[in-house]
Amino acid sequence: MIAGEALIKLLEKYEVDTIFGIPGVHTLNAYREFPTSTIKHISVRHEQGAGFAADGYARATGKPGVCLIISGPGVTNITTPLGQAWADSIPMLVISSDNPTSSQGKGYGLLHEVTDLAAVTAPLTAFSATAKTAAEIPELIAKAYDSFATQRPRPVHIVIPTDVLAEEVAEEWEAVLPGSRPGPDQALVEQAADLLIGAQNPLIILGGGALDSGQDVQALAEWLPAKIISTNNGKGIVPDGHPLNLGSIVSRAAGQDAVAAADVILALGTELAETDSYIEQYAISGKIIRVDIDAEQFEREYPTEIGILADAAQTANGILNSVIARSHKGDFETQAEEVDQLKQRAHSELADGEKVHQKLLLAIQKGMPKEGIGISDMCGIGYTGTALWQAPGKRQWQYPGGFCTLGCAMPMGIGAKLGLPDAPVLVIAGDAGFQFTGTELATAYEQRLAIPIVIWNNDGLGAIEGHMNEMNVPLSAVDYGGSNPDFVALAKAYHCHGVRPESLEQLTQAIEEAFKSDRPTIIEVWDGFDW
Repeated sequence: MIAGEALIKLLEKYEVDTIFGIPGVHTLNAYREFPTSTIKHISVRHEQGAGFAADGYARATGKPGVCLIISGPGVTNITTPLGQAWADSIPMLVISSDNPTSSQGKGYGLLHEVTDLAAVTAPLTAFSATAKTAAEIPELIAKAYDSFATQRPRPVHIVIPTDVLAEEVAEEWEAVLPGSRPGPDQALVEQAADLLIGAQNPLIILGGGALDSGQDVQALAEWLPAKIISTNNGKGIVPDGHPLNLGSIVSRAAGQDAVAAADVILALGTELAETDSYIEQYAISGKIIRVDIDAEQFEREYPTEIGILADAAQTANGILNSVIARSHKGDFETQAEEVDQLKQRAHSELADGEKVHQKLLLAIQKGMPKEGIGISDMCGIGYTGTALWQAPGKRQWQYPGGFCTLGCAMPMGIGAKLGLPDAPVLVIAGDAGFQFTGTELATAYEQRLAIPIVIWNNDGLGAIEGHMNEMNVPLSAVDYGGSNPDFVALAKAYHCHGVRPESLEQLTQAIEEAFKSDRPTIIEVWDGFDW
């Protein structure tokens, strides 16, 4: 058995069931095992598609997404998805080949040569490393899975040169059980409980690091009671319909006022960053209890009254138990009434374009089962969706604003659907963003994935045009002038379905029918149409 075969067997033991990639001459020794492996290999049409699909798989399932790609251009092509996974704390394992170890750093002009391939991805990963011998491969894989389990989850890149992939291995490698995230200091938990109990207007801000804390956070909010506000990545941790949940409206004036009015804020697993809230700075005047697995967060611009370096879910549970043991329930109805008023205010302040988005989003969700997952590209309707999309549970709305990458949604939808085959998955994309990765329609058709793909077509870069107008920049390079493809015809060219609804009722019906299909369906929605 050679190392390439042993690698695939090892990944099986880490419960990997899907790998995204494209075979190349430098990875063929890793492909020997696939015909008999339990792992399904998904052949994408571009390495960028592999990375985004792995990202979507990880967001939907909570398990690391895995890619196998070639050296050189395979790695440079996947750096954008790595950046997205880094920004949004998504566990992703990228395994690439490289030229033989004897050529490393020499600049011989070999095929796909990069003199230091691990260095290319170093700023975008928790770590990137090269296996110099076969024996180092299981050590690096174990390190990757331990980092996913014990630290802030971020992507990892492992480089395996061709001669190492071909090295003989005497026996199968075994998986190493990863560690666990640290629990909180009980004294700090008690201090946090005291501060929350004594607050007049407490607020809980939920970030993506709090994905597993939903039940405890909901119970804590009800007991205090406290308002809840979600960042983009925290959407659905507590259902959007809960009477204490303001949803993801931090970017709205009503949401900013709610933050400013809080005298104590429990920030769970959030950077409090611009890209997760769409505002440059939170208007925080109250005391902050900050819970995070990343120690760097305590050094950021917001002064922390109590900092708890620990797993958010364990900490939320500890604070809940401490609060219950030491206090009586507060005035739930008053808090719920204030939340309702703030939400109504946020909706009343929608711009004209957002009101159109609201109609479309309601029609889209009307056609989706409750357990459906919505994945949006970087487009105006997706931005509005962060505030207005109703997520009944965690991982059911994905708008990866951390890196704000055009073209991510289509392959992310593929990864999510492959990770959760029984879950309805819907994609929203702008006409510009869709064309970044639209060739992955071939992958979706090949896998017979029933994914509705709603394309918001404004014939150009509508969001950038809006920013140009705001900044008094003369318009240029944002109007496509009718050069977009016929998206319905494009769908059919890829053996998929394509429709162009002309009413909200037709849009809902098209989505319902798309979920029943045996292939993807492009649903083209025109901006400017009288919706």
